[in-house]
Amino acid sequence: MRKISIIIGVLVVAVLGALVVITSFISSDLVKSRLTQAVKESTGRDLNIQGEFEVNFFPKISLSAEGATLSNRADGVAEHMVEIEKLKLGLAVLPLLRRDIRLTEFILENPVINLEVDGKNQSNWDFVLTMDEQTSSSEPIDETVQESSSISNLSLGDVRIVNGSVSYLNKSTPAQYDVSSVNMTVSLPDLGSEFNAKGSLVYNGEKLDLDIALENPSALADGGQSPLSLALSSKLVDLGVAGSISNTSPLKLKGKSSLDVPSMRKLASWLDQDLPSQKGFGPLSISGNLDVNGQVYAFKNANIQFDKMKGTGALSFNTTSALPHVSATLDLDKLDLRPYMSEANGESEAQPNSSSEIAPWSSTKIDFSPLKSFNADFNFSTKKFYYQRFEVDQSVLIVSLKNGSLVANLSDLNLYKGKGSAKITLNTSRSIPQLTSTFDLTGIDSGPLIVAATARELFTGTGDMGFTLSSTGRSQAELMKNLSGNGRLLLNDGEVVGADLVGMLRLISAFKPQNPAQPAADAQTTDAVGSKTGQDQVTKFSQMGGTFTVSNGVLNNQDFKLLNEALSLTGNGRVDIAGQKIKFRMKPGARQDDGGLRVSLIIEGPWNDIKFRPDFEQILKDQIQKGLGINPEDPVGSLFDLLLKETRKPKNTETQ
Repeated sequence: MRKISIIIGVLVVAVLGALVVITSFISSDLVKSRLTQAVKESTGRDLNIQGEFEVNFFPKISLSAEGATLSNRADGVAEHMVEIEKLKLGLAVLPLLRRDIRLTEFILENPVINLEVDGKNQSNWDFVLTMDEQTSSSEPIDETVQESSSISNLSLGDVRIVNGSVSYLNKSTPAQYDVSSVNMTVSLPDLGSEFNAKGSLVYNGEKLDLDIALENPSALADGGQSPLSLALSSKLVDLGVAGSISNTSPLKLKGKSSLDVPSMRKLASWLDQDLPSQKGFGPLSISGNLDVNGQVYAFKNANIQFDKMKGTGALSFNTTSALPHVSATLDLDKLDLRPYMSEANGESEAQPNSSSEIAPWSSTKIDFSPLKSFNADFNFSTKKFYYQRFEVDQSVLIVSLKNGSLVANLSDLNLYKGKGSAKITLNTSRSIPQLTSTFDLTGIDSGPLIVAATARELFTGTGDMGFTLSSTGRSQAELMKNLSGNGRLLLNDGEVVGADLVGMLRLISAFKPQNPAQPAADAQTTDAVGSKTGQDQVTKFSQMGGTFTVSNGVLNNQDFKLLNEALSLTGNGRVDIAGQKIKFRMKPGARQDDGGLRVSLIIEGPWNDIKFRPDFEQILKDQIQKGLGINPEDPVGSLFDLLLKETRKPKNTETQ
């Protein structure tokens, strides 16, 4: 037995000696030449090593190279796809006999990697001749040979990236990213041990720390699953995942996850994204069950807090189609959109503002492109909903967005002490966007609703209102010009704010010109009527309302009615919504003390300068009719009777 051991020892020494002798005759230049040739054949790219190159085969395979570059595609922007200032590789020899790969060292110093995608969506890391193409063009692989040649173990020693940088450029999009100061250390004692990768990188001036732990890499390599923990931390964002990863097609990841962002505005700025306003977009936190299935990312049983809003529910993000699809089902304590709008950011803007002028409709083209960048399905249940100056109580909001067509349904709408429903449809897939909205509200306290809609106190009262409006256009001005539809309004026990209509009509009724041509008296009466306007002037009513139609941006009303304990008013007229003008006539009902005189009140002018005046033409007509005895209820019959009387009068004869 001792002799056998001696013989084996002598043989091992002889083999090792032979290896030393044989490998001493293999020059580094020969290895370098064969290596560059192999890279060319497998990738179609040129490997150049301009600095020192050294290779050894015993007692371990070691390779070191300086100034190594791998060429880019011919149409690439960067000259080289990969540049490595210094590379070191070490591989234990004897374990290879057991198909045991022990990488003693693999160090990349100052590597530069340039990733590019051309206008045809072809990447520079898709090599001309891939290993798959080589395999398909050769003879079928013997699975027995393939199985026998598989590795039995893998061990990583000193594996590091030192001060690396990576750039990404997509010619078909503005996307261009640069990552620098990449420092990473990888450890894996063997396939049965935990894999760890720790390091950091710098993107856009901010450092990110990364820590990945894979508990069972051997099972993962065999197509199974392994527990996984991942932590990404920086001043701007913290992401943590604790779960399992499955080596399936597609790749799957499940587990507990948390995301914390101290400021969404700072995070967006870091990612070179502009946000629309100066308020909002503060802290964001999401925690729940993460479920990744290939290109589908889902958050289930999620707890979400964004700015001052809190909610629970589920989120998902699907990128398998040309347009990403976002879906969410959330139960929120409130949905407050005010901080994210360019208007109505402050508390003061929720108050009535009678002094500020109404700005003309903007002719600036509205950018609807964000609605065409993704598809979505949202189902929100919220206790409070705030939009600009509007406040909505417990409601359900269902939103669908598909290929630029948005449909928003507000069911179980509770607002301003009333109930109702609403539906808004915006189709931006057409060459000219189309907007349709339908509102149906009952038992509404109209005062705060009107203040929310117009920032002015116009009238109060409780009642019902509804409308269906549609339009087409690329700007506010176009949408107002093309507005059409119909609606209704019926209010009880309220006030018209800004005008004492009863006082105006009393002044007008007292005006009885003796001479039709009295401009001074007309002006005096107009001024007197004007004194009955202002925020301190009101008209109380027990009932007010009517129906309306809208065509080409002009609202028409023919059945306005206002009931007051002193009088009743009827009215008709038009509101030019597109031109921001109004012309409306109000007429009182018959009264016993006005001698049958019915004087109309004219309301007209631009929205920023509405005037109230008597209808002087009607006054003169009434005076003439009264003087001639013409009944205004039957003017034709009265005039016919008058003519008959004149023709029946006896003629005077002259005395001869």
